[in-house]
Amino acid sequence: MKLLFILTIIWFTQLSVLGQSTTSSKLNTQLFALKNSKPDSSRVSILSTIADTYISLHQSQKALNYLKNLEAQFPSKNIAQSISLYSRMLAAAMQLKRDEEAKQYADKLKQITEKSGTITLQQIPAYKALIPYYLATRQFTETDKYLTIHNELNKASHNTAGLAENNLWHFKLDSAQGNHLAALAHFRSYAALKDSVLEEAKRKQIASLDAQYHTQKKDKQLKDQELNIALLKKQDQLQRNHLKQVHLTQNITIGGAAVLFMLSGVIYSRYRLKQIANKKLQAQQDEINHKNEALVELAQQKDILLEEKEWLIKEIHHRVKNNLQIVISLLNTQSAYLNDDRAHAAIRESQHRMQSIAFIHQKLYQSESRALIEAHIYINELIDYLSQSFDIGRRICFEKNLTDLELDVSRAVPIGLILNEAITNSIKYAFPNEIDGCISISLCCVEENSFRLSISDNGVGLPDDFEMAKCRSLGMNLMRGLCKQIGSSLILKNDNGVSISVDFKDEKLLKPNLN
Repeated sequence: MKLLFILTIIWFTQLSVLGQSTTSSKLNTQLFALKNSKPDSSRVSILSTIADTYISLHQSQKALNYLKNLEAQFPSKNIAQSISLYSRMLAAAMQLKRDEEAKQYADKLKQITEKSGTITLQQIPAYKALIPYYLATRQFTETDKYLTIHNELNKASHNTAGLAENNLWHFKLDSAQGNHLAALAHFRSYAALKDSVLEEAKRKQIASLDAQYHTQKKDKQLKDQELNIALLKKQDQLQRNHLKQVHLTQNITIGGAAVLFMLSGVIYSRYRLKQIANKKLQAQQDEINHKNEALVELAQQKDILLEEKEWLIKEIHHRVKNNLQIVISLLNTQSAYLNDDRAHAAIRESQHRMQSIAFIHQKLYQSESRALIEAHIYINELIDYLSQSFDIGRRICFEKNLTDLELDVSRAVPIGLILNEAITNSIKYAFPNEIDGCISISLCCVEENSFRLSISDNGVGLPDDFEMAKCRSLGMNLMRGLCKQIGSSLILKNDNGVSISVDFKDEKLLKPNLN
């Protein structure tokens, strides 16, 4: 039973990994709309949307500032507006882990729902905010109370998505209380309801695709009919020309019968040969038309197969990226139960390594080629991720000189891991006591089909007695092994900081982007 529960936890985690699609351009659009909005109702709606966007981007402090500004400028006029405001403020405070402030907002939501005296559908957002809060603060009695109310409201409104969410919270509550059988039952209910929601969306998508297919099929039939009409007109014109030629021949034959009587047999013979030739030409034309139709059908089948192949490759990369995110989440969960700093550090380094690989598969399923990724974009994203992970702020700057290259996945994974190890070591050890510094990353072409990756810093450098051959750290062994994997060697220099260089060459798997 414990094994079955653990498998359920893993499945739940996989379902919970969602790609974050909120972009800065969307936020900029909302901010522009806020500047140009005039009625108070429009500004309230836009401010709420901006706060939601900041919360989804995990910029909760900005979201909380917007919501407090909204509370000061536009006091809530009804229960729905109050619930909407304090639900968002509670979510932002929970993200910031401000327990006292979160408790204040939770108490306000609780007072609003209890003050109304009746339970209505407009209170659902309040329960959706209170339930995660009480779960997070392990107030299981309150959690169970509001889960019951939330479940009844969703049943009354026939809200399948809301019932699925309710079963998911029940699963988390039972798991936290150690009631694994009940947790498994609620998770099964959640999965079934979630599948029904997804199935309905899938049916709508299939119906849309079927309509597009029939429309395209009708267009093709009309084009074929137009082509057939043109061919028939051409054949009719040929037949008319042929009849004119026959009539001319007959007139000449009648007029010159006395003179051309001896030649009538020859003319008749030529006429018969022409008919036979026309029949042969017609048969050849029919065969050509048949082959053309077969070629068109084969081309359509080929396009369908290629589309299916592209979709499958994209799905594989997407699943690999999601599975890596699951492992990262599991490591993050495990670290919460560890008290050893070295164990925390080891788990964090493992998360960074897996994230560098996950970025590669994310780029592959987002790219058009599905086989190559743009190195300079990938390296920039990896640098941004490590900067945010170590929270270095502006203390350490990055200088980048990156050639526009496309990397095959068999080259991108080792190079990404080498970059992760080198940058991580520089951030952790090159600048002790939080001194300022700079890390330089270079990817350039040194000669035809030969490239060099360099990572250097201007930090304190290595000890004078350091010998790379005797170093047995995991990071150094990993970089040496990865260099061998791409047919290269690791070059380390200790001069006004540490410099690491890797030269690699492969004409088949690495191609410069010439666009």
